[in-house]
Amino acid sequence: MGATIQPTVRQETEQSNESRKKKSQDSLHEDKVDKPLVVQPTARRKTKLVVQPTARRKTKLVVQPTAKRKTKLVVQPTARQQPGQSNESRKKKSQDFQLEDKVNKTLVKQPTVRKVEQNEQSNKSRNKPLVVVAIDFGTVHSGFAYSFKGNEDNIKSAEHGGMLQEDRVPTILLLKPDKTFNSFGYNAQTDFHELSECDRSTFYYFENFKMKIYQESKIEREMVVKDISGKPLEAMTVFSIAIKHLKHEASKIVLDSILGLKETDIQWMITIPAISSDSARQFMREASTKAGIPETHLRLVLEPEAAALYSTPRIMTEAIPCGFMYILADLGGGTTDICAHKIIDGGKIQEIFRTTGETSGGSDVDDCFINMMKTLIGEKVWSEFSTTHPSACVSLVNEFRLKKKELKSQTNNIQLRMENALVHVIGGKKMNLNDIVKKSKYVRKLEYNSMDARLTINREMLEDLFKPSVDKIISKLVDVLKQCDENEMRTIILVGGYSESPYVRERIQSTFSKMRVILVDDARLAVLNGAVMMGWKPKNIIQRRSRYTYGFAVYKPFRKGIDPEQLRIYYDGDIYCDMIFQKMIEKGQIVEYGQTFISEQYETATTVEEKYKVRYVDLYRSTQKDPQYCIEEEDCSLVGTIRILPPSDGWPDMWDHDLHLIVGETEFTVKYFNLNTGQEYEAQMDFL
Repeated sequence: MGATIQPTVRQETEQSNESRKKKSQDSLHEDKVDKPLVVQPTARRKTKLVVQPTARRKTKLVVQPTAKRKTKLVVQPTARQQPGQSNESRKKKSQDFQLEDKVNKTLVKQPTVRKVEQNEQSNKSRNKPLVVVAIDFGTVHSGFAYSFKGNEDNIKSAEHGGMLQEDRVPTILLLKPDKTFNSFGYNAQTDFHELSECDRSTFYYFENFKMKIYQESKIEREMVVKDISGKPLEAMTVFSIAIKHLKHEASKIVLDSILGLKETDIQWMITIPAISSDSARQFMREASTKAGIPETHLRLVLEPEAAALYSTPRIMTEAIPCGFMYILADLGGGTTDICAHKIIDGGKIQEIFRTTGETSGGSDVDDCFINMMKTLIGEKVWSEFSTTHPSACVSLVNEFRLKKKELKSQTNNIQLRMENALVHVIGGKKMNLNDIVKKSKYVRKLEYNSMDARLTINREMLEDLFKPSVDKIISKLVDVLKQCDENEMRTIILVGGYSESPYVRERIQSTFSKMRVILVDDARLAVLNGAVMMGWKPKNIIQRRSRYTYGFAVYKPFRKGIDPEQLRIYYDGDIYCDMIFQKMIEKGQIVEYGQTFISEQYETATTVEEKYKVRYVDLYRSTQKDPQYCIEEEDCSLVGTIRILPPSDGWPDMWDHDLHLIVGETEFTVKYFNLNTGQEYEAQMDFL
């Protein structure tokens, strides 16, 4: 899912070359190609991670993930392999029962769980913001909204004060030839089309670029996006510049509203689709911090959860009763998120079924219209029109975007005014649009009137344009409903810009005729306004279901006839099974912000070699509910690693330690506590 960081490998200065060679038995499994970032303890009692930056970039990230890489079924010594050690030598060592260079836990106790309340309470008192600003950085449209402490429910949009022309504007970015900001939204459209053809080729014009991080199976910091003319630029640069502009506009109006207000008084909320992969979420976090939003004042918000917070109080005249269940479909321009929730004690929201979704939305209808035009007049003619007359092309597509909203049960057709530039380009090919329509496969679905240059699209053709995206949405809704108690689930809430289409709502209502289908007021703003509301709520307002099973890699006494022979190792005079999956969180399990899952363990070091050995903590995940081993056959993959250097005087003969897996809003934190020394190692999982 995510690409990997190649950190510089730190060598301990006190370790001689000869001793490092002896420790070359430290190895990863066969397919591990990346080295983890180094945790370098200092003389202080509690020690943070020290990052080993690469030669290519600097980073504050602290863990080396391989989000999709599988772990093969091989002997897995947890200490790392040094370069040059062959697979055959490792196999031979295992067969001969030579002493494996182990560093993981020898014995573990059953994991326990407790909720962390203290930090949440202290955050409430110490870091209460004076203003919450939410940025909805959408696939097709973007905007921001905000409210002030003491008047939290009075949410103002970007349109207030004239900062943006509308509450949301097109997610279009125009950069100058030197790759600096020029304009955004409608201004970017206008500025670009007013450029001369020569100047236009030197500027960068980006639209629909957010889909890049949802369409790519592999996301990395250096990935590029291409502008409308095919010029590449680093995606991180494009995203951060766009977010920085929205941040600047929001800061300007907010700071001018109240005397004495400072940037540090603002809590920033950035919305992300629930279908975002772990690496996509981290990408958005890094782009936001690069845009100037402090990490300590930044929260990522899942769009359907924000929409639920906004919508649920508005669908009933009285308070929503505990136990009320609903399906919420956030139908946006480029993505669709669908979740099933239940209201529980304290007004909290609990996931009934893990959020799912599609890269499908209102922009798919626009794409189908463009493809129809290409089929009608030919790819080359459309390409010439869009290249030589970009302003006219945008005007035609924008008019269709408005007209498509007219489609409903009583609609027979819509009419579009054909741009003179398009008619001119067609005429230059010695063709006539009227004749083209009559000779095309659309002859019964389209009609062109050359007198007023209007193209009539009948209902059948319009339904064909809507069909692919609406069918995907309905299919997802059916899948979610099957996972829920259909007798209890009787309400579907629609939010998002695409949900404001009467035709979309009619299709959904006809399919789910026994359910109530509710369109929330200002559905297009539900996510944005809900994100502001979430900024004032406790972080544990949402209870989610884990997408994976998470656990630590440990080893335990070998069970002959039960454990795989390939994982049998010999250590300290006894036979053990390596790569045992110690489950901490099960797939589908309810988790919420602040929960801490604890594994209590102890280790021993009885030889000089063991006392100065580097130790590792590996966190794995699996799509299975109850994996037994951290291997490919059980669909396990490494999430991240903490590398722990020995104390200056070596490890003691025996020491106790705890491993903590802490649930954040959108990511996990892993902590290692040495209970003998009080040292603490911490890492957030890095998926890029």
